[in-house]
Amino acid sequence: MKVLVTKLKGIHCGSCINTIERISLSKGAIKADIDLKTLIGKFYYDDMDEQAVIESIEDRGYQVEKLTTYDEEDL
Repeated sequence: MKVLVTKLKGIHCGSCINTIERISLSKGAIKADIDLKTLIGKFYYDDMDEQAVIESIEDRGYQVEKLTTYDEEDL
């Protein structure tokens, strides 16, 4: 499984996290893990257009910075 790691800005509550999770799941993510304290979002997937997820989240008013992508199998 691949993991997209991002820095998120503009989130401040559980509702924001739920919104971002719903967006990512609708775009192909299998799971989303967002830490409100660090503002790091990890999106787990097998087949997903990373840019489409980022753009969809930004369309909702959040800022997204892609930090890295890695394959869990390589760890």
